[in-house]
Amino acid sequence: MTTGLPDPEMVEINGGVSITLFAYPLLSEADKTSDNKRGEKRGEKLSENRQKILNAMRENPGVSQAELVEIVGIVSTNIEKNIKYLKDNGWIRRIGPAKGGYWEVIID
Repeated sequence: MTTGLPDPEMVEINGGVSITLFAYPLLSEADKTSDNKRGEKRGEKLSENRQKILNAMRENPGVSQAELVEIVGIVSTNIEKNIKYLKDNGWIRRIGPAKGGYWEVIID
């Protein structure tokens, strides 16, 4: 099974072993910028609606899609499409189930 994650790193330390497991893909040095501001990833600017979604998730990680409809002012289908884009492109991830879980903003 391919996860798209880097392989675990194993290092021997004082007769023991340290293993590093990665939870999401690392950015290469080319992807990192010193002026990586909120709403920019690898030189990409997010739409105003996606910015509003990220800001709402930062302020309230437990925000629901219904609440996002009210905050952003777009229909539920478009909220779902924007969330899918943000997840697929590594901006956010969902921790836990649909009910009772929360959003983690990965890239600020």
